[in-house]
Amino acid sequence: MPSYTWGGAHNFYKHWKTRAGVASTVSDLQTGDAVSINTDTDADIDHTVIITKNTGSSSANKYITQHTWDHKEERTLADMFSQGYGVYGYEIDKATN
Repeated sequence: MPSYTWGGAHNFYKHWKTRAGVASTVSDLQTGDAVSINTDTDADIDHTVIITKNTGSSSANKYITQHTWDHKEERTLADMFSQGYGVYGYEIDKATN
């Protein structure tokens, strides 16, 4: 049974895509930015991760932390793309009211 956290991932996506907007490119994402992940073929977001380490501009340099499997900086956004997931990142510092 999905937890409330999983159930809230799509609502988080709808909120932040309006307030901060989806980043144009992965190079725009920095440490502290949130990323929504769609792991299947439906239109609903399934998961949210945070970029907690940034060593460059490519998706292979954007390390994420998540609590589904308690991974801290073991995976990158490149891993999410390689699995065919939909990836939507937000530049949180550009959020508006």
